[in-house]
Amino acid sequence: MSNLLGSLDENVFGGLNTFTAPGSPGASSSSSIASNSSNGSDLDLTSDFASLTKMWTNEVSAPSLLPTDLDVLANVKALLKNQQELLDHLNANVDSPVKAMQGQLYKAELERCRYILSDYLSTRIAKIEAHASHYLSLYPSGTSTVPNPAHDDLDPSSPKYTTRTYLTPSELSYAVEFSTAWSGYFSKAVLSHFPSPLIPAAPQLNIPLRSLPPSRPDASDYVVGRVVAADEQGE
Repeated sequence: MSNLLGSLDENVFGGLNTFTAPGSPGASSSSSIASNSSNGSDLDLTSDFASLTKMWTNEVSAPSLLPTDLDVLANVKALLKNQQELLDHLNANVDSPVKAMQGQLYKAELERCRYILSDYLSTRIAKIEAHASHYLSLYPSGTSTVPNPAHDDLDPSSPKYTTRTYLTPSELSYAVEFSTAWSGYFSKAVLSHFPSPLIPAAPQLNIPLRSLPPSRPDASDYVVGRVVAADEQGE
């Protein structure tokens, strides 16, 4: 058993940095995918996965929707696609216990990454469904302009403001569709049974959800935080 483990390429255990293009001449299971980006830029996969993990941890802990990073999500999705291709290639060419072990390691890695991405997106969708009108009123275009923390007053080229993405295009579309569907359901299931004098905007009974008092996240809810650096006083 020790000989088997010793014969495994150590890069297998760092699969986030490795990828073999199936069918590529002379490819090995430890080939780098650092430059397999569809737009030609380098993919720092370890950094992207670490960023996704941080985004996921913060999103799960926060009561309100946090900014997201479209580049990180796109890179991680590319990683998942590449790893699935590698796994399929390994499973189709299992001719030794070493390759069988490699396949199991890549599968475990793939499932771990898929879980984090899936739970991250599910958490965001749950927040959108709970407070759709609130987020649509705050971010009608899905983005928000905020002060740039990296701004340097001494550098004229340093932007004072930056744009953060709070709702991806697909999330924004989903929020609008959810808001419209819920508004229609609320009108038919509830408002249609009220006496006419008590119904706003009668008689069409089509009250947009965004015109109702928005349901906001509980800003007084507790969150879990972690200190990552000392303050100016060294505390």
